[in-house]
Amino acid sequence: MSGFLSKPGSGALYDALGVPVRVRAGKADTSGAVAVIEVEFPPGVDFPTHVHRQSDEAFYVLEGEVTAILGDSSEVVRAGSFALAPRGILHGFSNQGAEAAKVLAWQWPAPDVVAFLEGLAELGDNPSMEQIGELMAQADIMPPA
Repeated sequence: MSGFLSKPGSGALYDALGVPVRVRAGKADTSGAVAVIEVEFPPGVDFPTHVHRQSDEAFYVLEGEVTAILGDSSEVVRAGSFALAPRGILHGFSNQGAEAAKVLAWQWPAPDVVAFLEGLAELGDNPSMEQIGELMAQADIMPPA
């Protein structure tokens, strides 16, 4: 790999069940070292709690505020906040505010987030929980134990 640069607004944009997700760097871009996604959380949207068994994940709140769940704690965090969820640690987000929030997330080693997001898009407007669960498992997004 000779390096990788992601300029403002670059990267494929996906609709992940109503949540805009931009892949700033995917597995293929970084030779599997890291995946970086930018997630916009509309007001009232939750990203359910989950764990990763094979990767660590870090988050930086770029805009707005979200409720961050990390392990046994839950706290409202604002732009400029950072969190680390090592593999095996429960984490998730919700936006209970009136404004959209934007979060930048890194996962390493990189799961194939592009395959996950493209898989969601292929499921259409009414995917079953079983279909979503299969995609999540393939992307190392596991429900709480």
